[in-house]
Amino acid sequence: MYKTVQGKLPWHDREEWLFPKMDNNRMSRSFVDGPNDVDDAVLWIDVLCAQRRTCIQAGGALGIWPIRLAQFFDRVVTLEAHPVNYSCLLNNTQGIKTIEPIHAALGREPGRVSMCLDKNEKENAGHITLSPVMR
Repeated sequence: MYKTVQGKLPWHDREEWLFPKMDNNRMSRSFVDGPNDVDDAVLWIDVLCAQRRTCIQAGGALGIWPIRLAQFFDRVVTLEAHPVNYSCLLNNTQGIKTIEPIHAALGREPGRVSMCLDKNEKENAGHITLSPVMR
């Protein structure tokens, strides 16, 4: 269910990461190509956030985004719905006291969701499609 990936991000000293075994796509490439989407997004923090007390981040995935955001905010609340990704998130952010992981999804209405991998992204553990569960 899990694998260990060796790699270092330019802004964090961790060298061993827990990943879903099925991930052979985008997330594990972060260590080869660099997490370009993360660094592009953090450029906006200076522009949009005068105070950096709390950041609420949906889709914590394996912890790369929450770890980066924790370098800018006093507190990062991150939500991850997928159980395997959530376990990786807990492992990869262990010891970072300013990150508060929550095993949940955000939605327009309260309720339950089902999760499935996007058929075009089947080897990317970070690309999950959520759908409301019909009652």
